[in-house]
Amino acid sequence: MTLDEWTGKQDKIRFEKSLFSHERVALDSLKERILELERMRDQILYELDKLGKILQNH
Repeated sequence: MTLDEWTGKQDKIRFEKSLFSHERVALDSLKERILELERMRDQILYELDKLGKILQNH
């Protein structure tokens, strides 16, 4: 393997690691957003249930 081939291979490995790192950050961010939306959904369902009970009592 020539130095140019080895260097090219190392560049490709660094690029793939960098790409994987960016994908990992994006995936983690997406997971956090999903959890946030699920909490919001749960809060909305809770508030709707409370409202339904109030309306039933009137």
